[in-house]
Amino acid sequence: MNKISAKNTKKRFKIYIIILILLSAFILRVYSSNNMPEDDDEGIYLKAANEYRPLINEKNINGIIEYKYNSEHPALTKLIYSVALNLVKPSKQDKKSQIYVGRIISSIIGTAAVGIISLMNPMAGFLFAIQTISIKYTSEMMLEAIPLLACLLSIYFILKSKLSLDKCSIISAISLGLVFGSKISYFPILIPIIFILLKEKKYSLKNFIIYGIIAILTMLLLNVSWWNHPVTEISNTIHYHINYSVGEYVQRVGFPWYQPLKWISHPKIDNQNVFPIYLDTLIFILAIIGLKKEYIKRKWSIVWLFSSVIILLIWPTKWPQYSLIAIPPLCLTASSGISQIFSILKRLFSKNKIKNKK
Repeated sequence: MNKISAKNTKKRFKIYIIILILLSAFILRVYSSNNMPEDDDEGIYLKAANEYRPLINEKNINGIIEYKYNSEHPALTKLIYSVALNLVKPSKQDKKSQIYVGRIISSIIGTAAVGIISLMNPMAGFLFAIQTISIKYTSEMMLEAIPLLACLLSIYFILKSKLSLDKCSIISAISLGLVFGSKISYFPILIPIIFILLKEKKYSLKNFIIYGIIAILTMLLLNVSWWNHPVTEISNTIHYHINYSVGEYVQRVGFPWYQPLKWISHPKIDNQNVFPIYLDTLIFILAIIGLKKEYIKRKWSIVWLFSSVIILLIWPTKWPQYSLIAIPPLCLTASSGISQIFSILKRLFSKNKIKNKK
């Protein structure tokens, strides 16, 4: 009876901790939403959201499908922003208020992402809640919050699954489809998902293919821009991103090949009033300390971290938001770093205690 009571107490304590982490995450993101200057890309997504508004009001499905502005990115997040703008109805002359509506949507979804990683490990959730890149790109009217949440949902539910293609597995596959139905650049998530399916869950080829089909169908269903001409539109999207990555603008910006390491370890902070204190470098160092322990505890997390970083280093486009795919496994590994430090301190304390007794 005492064991059951202790277990319930521990469970309740974990729930309270996660609630505190979620509150902290949301407050930080709303604060950022209120104080962050407009990002160049926010204007692009606001324009798309505003142009979707009459199409949604008129229930013009074909108009939504054939809408081509910013079609290199899936329409889903922009449509959600559009629906929110239709509901809230900020003045069309007040650009700042319109962007703020989108920012609050992102902040809510970004906080949900913190919640999912907190369920895996509360300390990792706390680190993810305060990590600068995580805060910035899930508190702006950008496209990052939904695919990031979908990545974490896909990982979380496939880990929870007990049998191939059970309810959790299907939710994971649908979430993976949501990743690609909201932003293509999160494709590195495929590597840890495949690792978990084949190495840890021991999926048969048949069940692996079924999982993939569910994900692909979800992606196609959610990406309305592809409905009329899926093969052509998918081909155009892939070609766009390849050509853009080696295009004039990316070349002119000229980030070095190692820039993603700077984004995840020591990002340049332009707005000190928004991020007066940041612990990104400390999180990065803790992750280095925790590599071995994390590999023993969660091999898939190390696979996710290393595969994402390698792809980011290879891929020519080095925008800071691209590095967001590597932040969840970085925070998980940093939590193992904290655990490792406590283990070392505990051993040292025990040795000193024994010496003092002698």
